[in-house]
Amino acid sequence: MLALYEPVFVVDNTRPPVPADAVGQVTDLLAHDRRGAAVKLFLRVDAQVPAMVVAVMPLMPAWAKLKAVAHTLPYDLTIMDGGQQGRPLPPGRWASLTAPALVMAGGKSPAWLQNTARALDRTLPGQTHIVKAKALAPVLADFFTHAPGSRPASTSEMRNDG
Repeated sequence: MLALYEPVFVVDNTRPPVPADAVGQVTDLLAHDRRGAAVKLFLRVDAQVPAMVVAVMPLMPAWAKLKAVAHTLPYDLTIMDGGQQGRPLPPGRWASLTAPALVMAGGKSPAWLQNTARALDRTLPGQTHIVKAKALAPVLADFFTHAPGSRPASTSEMRNDG
């Protein structure tokens, strides 16, 4: 079973599309050991972080951690490739997926994230991109206990004592 919160597909014109060559741009920056530039580009074009915030990010404590995982950015962009250009998701894209899936977004998140969730599943009223556990937990609990093919975990599985 899959539970996803705010996948970053861009399914309409409520935000600028991610450039079609974003994977190549980020990969090229990383190949030239420009990790900080790769993170900044990703934050601007994919995450839609305002330019002013991106400019001050290197001064933040989290910057070193962002640069340390910069090599994973092409994976994020590749997995979303073709789904961030402002077009509806292709019908049948996940036809081979047999696992039950739950896709959610916060009702106070940007419209483009809500539109993606609606295209795939649902919106959680009152939530933002930083979803509160109190709002998310009951939805997940209901999904994982009532989805087709779900079953309660046995005591040994919960303990994970193999």
